[in-house]
Amino acid sequence: MNVKDYLARIKYYGSLEPTLRNLRLITLAHRISIPYTNLQVHGGDRLVLDLNHHYDTIVTKQGAGLCYDINGLFAYLLQQLGYKVKCIESAFFDGPTKEFTLQRLHLTVTVDFGNLGRYIVDPAWSLVGPLKMERMVPYNDGNTVYRLRQVPGKGNDWYYLERHRKSILDKNGCVLKQGPTSIGKYWNGWCDDECAKEESSHWKFEQRICDEVEYQLEDFRDMIDHIYSPDCAMSYTAMLLKVNMDSHVMLMGDTAVKKIAMGPLTEKIMDEKKI
Repeated sequence: MNVKDYLARIKYYGSLEPTLRNLRLITLAHRISIPYTNLQVHGGDRLVLDLNHHYDTIVTKQGAGLCYDINGLFAYLLQQLGYKVKCIESAFFDGPTKEFTLQRLHLTVTVDFGNLGRYIVDPAWSLVGPLKMERMVPYNDGNTVYRLRQVPGKGNDWYYLERHRKSILDKNGCVLKQGPTSIGKYWNGWCDDECAKEESSHWKFEQRICDEVEYQLEDFRDMIDHIYSPDCAMSYTAMLLKVNMDSHVMLMGDTAVKKIAMGPLTEKIMDEKKI
């Protein structure tokens, strides 16, 4: 596996010094260049967890992948560049069922900067980061605002990753869904004091993260069987996410939607169609 070729694949030609700023730039380049998809679950060869295979698919063949492919390979890249990496587990929140998936359905990458703290990056899904692993501190990721919150009834190694709700506009600029309205005392310059509350209607679940155990890529092998089982949405719902700097295209099932960010708290639907 060639680091120079990998960096060329994600079109990153900046500094390689292991700093927080460079970590964000590398993660952003990775997220924009490599789409997330589970289409391989619905056709083709069975999924495997192998860094050389992921490198061939993503770098050599210019392909896409699941979180295990993308984040597993990204963790390797960061290690080669001198970052102190720890891979941990998380679960997605499934909106239709209002429940979390199995806990290890997602591989999450964290980076330790010593006295500066540990940070989360996630180029395989939505968060660029680096998001510092501290609770109840809103983080503006550019087009979305996130925070971490303690999971009630769990130890200090458990976090909810939550995303601030947004206003959704149609392509003509008309409001389809009104996000939280900032009233009263402003906090952090973009939201009201409701955001400081433990239980807040301003936020929605994104992931449930567990930091108890450090994982290697091969530790997720048993999840491959789950992905192909009828209990997992990936087995019956095709997904593809392609992100650009200020927009993204999401395929979910038979519907493709293109949205453009109008700031961290507003999105406009530019196109939506059945395929």
